[in-house]
Amino acid sequence: MDALFRINLTTLSDAHWNIAIDSHPLRQLRFNGRRLLLSQVDLKLRKRHFIIARINRAKPRIRHLLCLTCCSEALRRWRATSFGHRLYFLPAIPLFYNRLMRDSSHWSGMSWRLLNDHGLDIYSNLAMDEAIAKTELRENNTLNTIRFWRSQLAVVIGRFQCVHREVDLAYCRDNNISIARRFTGGGAVFHDMGNLNFALRLHQSHPYVPRGLKELYRAFIGIVTQSLVSLNIPAKFDTVGSCIRIDGRKISGTAGWIKRGVSFIHGTLLIDSDLDMLQRCLTPPERQQSYLRDKTRIRCMDSKHDTVTKISFEVENGPSSDEIQAAIIETLEETAGATIKEGHATESEIDTAQALYHSQYTQPSWNLGTPATFAP
Repeated sequence: MDALFRINLTTLSDAHWNIAIDSHPLRQLRFNGRRLLLSQVDLKLRKRHFIIARINRAKPRIRHLLCLTCCSEALRRWRATSFGHRLYFLPAIPLFYNRLMRDSSHWSGMSWRLLNDHGLDIYSNLAMDEAIAKTELRENNTLNTIRFWRSQLAVVIGRFQCVHREVDLAYCRDNNISIARRFTGGGAVFHDMGNLNFALRLHQSHPYVPRGLKELYRAFIGIVTQSLVSLNIPAKFDTVGSCIRIDGRKISGTAGWIKRGVSFIHGTLLIDSDLDMLQRCLTPPERQQSYLRDKTRIRCMDSKHDTVTKISFEVENGPSSDEIQAAIIETLEETAGATIKEGHATESEIDTAQALYHSQYTQPSWNLGTPATFAP
């Protein structure tokens, strides 16, 4: 397991620097030919975080960002980048992102598959997401995949949630709003035509694909954040909530699944959604006090209530959903050094999705049942 270190060199006055690592990275550093024991620098051992080394601010024309990756035996890679006048460090750019940027030759020439689905049925779309993630890997189905889709009015809850605690069922029934449950965890979300949904499937056979959910969130949501910033949208990645925010308000949420050699993540992006309807759908009138009083109740994972907004409200004359989708694809291509080509779902994925649609996603026992009914 990789161990990453944060090294504080800001107290050093010389802006002309170089770092040499001795035979064992845990022992000592050399700075401008002078040996520094690790006890002489501010050293913190953190798993799955960055090493940041900043040279002092006395010379603003030089700013350096140093990302070092260490393992228990030896230093694996290092990279120093000069950004010019100001140093911009975005927590949204994870180790995975930097590895791809450094080692794009490993991905160069590879083709990724783009699935641009136009179906608007929430149950069919959720079934296809699960089919893409879980379909057995075969020789004709080894492409990394990114998928975009939209749906008509719907509320989607996480796998381990109680629908009565998350959704105003009467309001949804009166307004013909579908209620569905996805196969991944997380909180409840609202869907309409102003909401862009994305999904990414990566095969873990490649050494730079994240093996943990937190790293997976940081990797892909960091890329989505970068694509929004490229469109002059002041988006920031919230590492705690694994979501994207504008001025502290949430515009995107994600959920993931890692199993069987596959890393899968899907999420939402509020571009021009009806926020009033969103608020009504996801606010139960009494928070179902009967559940709270029932001592034998099933344990549910409640959504974290948050302030939300949408891109069209925060950015005047903001980009359309098609422009945002194109920016995400372009950023992913630049990051991975690969070509993303529009493709189609395989027969195996279609068959799996149809089976899931009939046996699971259209069944009230799945969508409205308690989490204990379908625990893994």
